[in-house]
Amino acid sequence: MTPVGWHDANLSATQEEIEKATYVIGVIYHIKTPLLQLAEKLGKQTQSGMEMLLYQGIIAFEIWTGITPPLEVMRQALLQAK
Repeated sequence: MTPVGWHDANLSATQEEIEKATYVIGVIYHIKTPLLQLAEKLGKQTQSGMEMLLYQGIIAFEIWTGITPPLEVMRQALLQAK
């Protein structure tokens, strides 16, 4: 885990490190970070922090209510709020 991507001038992962990666995951959910942009340019599979945020919300909802919320409804609400 790294704060890489929050500040595009501070890309501490090198291109060589990203080239070795199989999958690059970011935790920032509201923008496509320079880290993910570079990884995509290098043909790597990527995932933004959006999925992490979604599943954190689902788990929190289940803990507080005891109800499993509908995944796709929550995903669409998150995408609309973005």
